[in-house]
Amino acid sequence: RKDFIHKLKVALKEANENLYWLNLISDCYECEEIETDRLKKESDQLIGLLVVIIRKLKTNDTLSEQAKPES
Repeated sequence: RKDFIHKLKVALKEANENLYWLNLISDCYECEEIETDRLKKESDQLIGLLVVIIRKLKTNDTLSEQAKPES
């Protein structure tokens, strides 16, 4: 489970980098604003999903650790 959370964090880092480059491209080059805006919106949505999933998994891990009986 911790490995899965780590992989999700890597995906989140990549999604943030993707958004950075999309912003840079749209600022530096004259391109179709409609297309870059759509891609930036999709990146924002993906980032939001990854953040929620990571938080939920971490919360569930914390709760399950607290519920374990001490030996």
